Amino acid sequence: MEKQEEEREVLEVVDKVKILKIINASKKGKSIKQIQKEIGENISQRAIKKILKELELEGKILIRNSKAYSIKKLNLIFGEFEKKKNYGFVNDIFIPPKWSNLAISGDLVIVKPIKKENGKIVGKIIKIVKKKHLFIGTYRNKKVYPDDKSLGISIEITKKSKKLKIEENSKVLFRLIRGKKLKASIVEVIGKIDEPDVDLKVVIKTYDLPMNFSKEVESEVDKIPENINFKNRLDLTNELIYTIDPIDAKDYDDAISVKKEGNYYILGVHIADVSHYVKFNSAIDLEARKRATSVYLLNFVIPMLPHKLSNYLASLQPLKNRYAFSVIMKINKKGEIVETTFFKSVINSKARLTYEDAQALLENKEPWTGISKFADESYIKIIRENLKLAEELSEIIREKRESEGSLDFDLPEPYFIFDENKNIINIIPKIRLKTHRIIEDFMISANVSVANFFSKNNIPAIYRIHDRPDPKKIKNFIIIAQNLLNIPISIPEKITSLEISKILKMVKNSDNEDLLTYLLLRSMARARYSIKNIGHFGLALKNYTHFTSPIRRYPDLMVHRILYSALKNKIDRSDEFLEMLEDIANHCSNMEEKADNAEWDLWEYKKLEFMKNKIGEIFEGVISGFSDEGIFVEIKEHLVEGIIKFDNIRIDENRYIAYVNGKTYKLGQKINVKVVKVIKEFKKLILDSAQ
Repeated sequence: MEKQEEEREVLEVVDKVKILKIINASKKGKSIKQIQKEIGENISQRAIKKILKELELEGKILIRNSKAYSIKKLNLIFGEFEKKKNYGFVNDIFIPPKWSNLAISGDLVIVKPIKKENGKIVGKIIKIVKKKHLFIGTYRNKKVYPDDKSLGISIEITKKSKKLKIEENSKVLFRLIRGKKLKASIVEVIGKIDEPDVDLKVVIKTYDLPMNFSKEVESEVDKIPENINFKNRLDLTNELIYTIDPIDAKDYDDAISVKKEGNYYILGVHIADVSHYVKFNSAIDLEARKRATSVYLLNFVIPMLPHKLSNYLASLQPLKNRYAFSVIMKINKKGEIVETTFFKSVINSKARLTYEDAQALLENKEPWTGISKFADESYIKIIRENLKLAEELSEIIREKRESEGSLDFDLPEPYFIFDENKNIINIIPKIRLKTHRIIEDFMISANVSVANFFSKNNIPAIYRIHDRPDPKKIKNFIIIAQNLLNIPISIPEKITSLEISKILKMVKNSDNEDLLTYLLLRSMARARYSIKNIGHFGLALKNYTHFTSPIRRYPDLMVHRILYSALKNKIDRSDEFLEMLEDIANHCSNMEEKADNAEWDLWEYKKLEFMKNKIGEIFEGVISGFSDEGIFVEIKEHLVEGIIKFDNIRIDENRYIAYVNGKTYKLGQKINVKVVKVIKEFKKLILDSAQ
């Protein structure tokens, strides 16, 4: 029965590719009858209708007047509508009120670009493909106050919802009923607004994150054999291989080994062989593809793979034989990879190190976290010496990368400290250690080696790409940097990674290093997955992919499969395979952005929860931006941003200066601020000047 179900799903995928091919070849669109006739197989109109709906939801076709049209052929844009006040955006396309088609934030829509105005594309929503129904809000006075301000300040609730016994100031999940007047039907009470774990629940509900795996997936996992078979694998169990991970890590994706042979370094990067356990199009694989990534929400993880796989079977646990996909690189003293080999292996990690303990070993100190594990006491000394060799190689690799223009946006990240009751008690900048850089350098080297192999042999694959930034944004950034640093910076004729890295070096160690680094990062394009290899601007690389985290990223799992097939001389170059890879790349890019947004939202909630206990206190801050509402200030001590509200602010956008009541405020200026109010549901911290 399970086999029949799997075969049916595979057939559906084949039919979908064929149907899309037929539609993409037509300018005038195709009816269901025409598609049925052209496909030339025993497929029902009902099945075609189902596939067409799926294709429209994926943003590949437009269904109108009983015909299916190619989105590409009609030059239409598919995306999620983001409503602001009465206008909105879809993938950076501006949607004015008259062309919004009554869409609401979160609706999936098809847009027709109409014109270009002030350098922006202006578009019209021609169809709402899928309406968003569920939203989050706060229940108060028999009304719902939505977190999404574009829905209005408050929404009346339905008669049925009024009968529910709900405590005041409870966070609720509600169904939006559209009509002449919006109404809210309460679906679920999430929790009281001041409960420690309510923020996590709100984020999970807001982004519709999956909390459980299906019985089918769990059943498949339970059937996976746990024995280790050395057949067709290189036995590396006696090699000095170890992992370095965060203190709270449970899934160990990657392990390293470093040796010196004459004038060459031999770097081994050994990655969990997830593809051995997760077969293509299996129930586990389809669920992993759907999730696309693990989501890290502070001390809570929503994994891409079931725990038995992510935390046990596939995880490179210390002192246990584990399947790996190994990349061995021969590197010269210039940091050039002169030889690479790929093979499946069995490893036995001799230590599970935390970044902190690995750093302590580098500094000739003793491990102190109580988390790290070693095969035995003698390995502490052995690994200490090996880490020094790893550091030596890392510095050579990094020096080469930086000389070629690789950009290092070394921005501080918040580290959240909780008490035993999950209450936030402090937020401090996270320290970036040398050991973080070692692992980063080694993982990039492995990813580059795999991408170079794909490119050299013209193998269809998923690349990690990063487009060139918009020259206008870089020009604006340079003007800001000149003002803040008070030095002339020439605007390069051609924007290259090397030119940007020179500017980053000017910014380094300045009073406004963090602010300028952040503004430069915002000027960059977002990295994404694609089958079209355009290189990686930020890393200054012609070829780059993601190979090193298959437990938590689906593209890496696909890259493992493609690499292994290529090593066996089985390369799929079919149109169907390319179409599928492109779909996976786009989907994974979207899901990665969704996961990032969920993580950032939780950060914001926790920052505001922390600042609620600081009302009335005064902090030193830095002016980080201006808006019609007022002046944004970052409190660097806790990496929290708030706003000083002004009614009569005048902004000189050319000089990045604001004028209020005869006072001048400059971007990057230090200012003392008083914490006035926290509006958690709108992610707002209200400050006042304390000069």
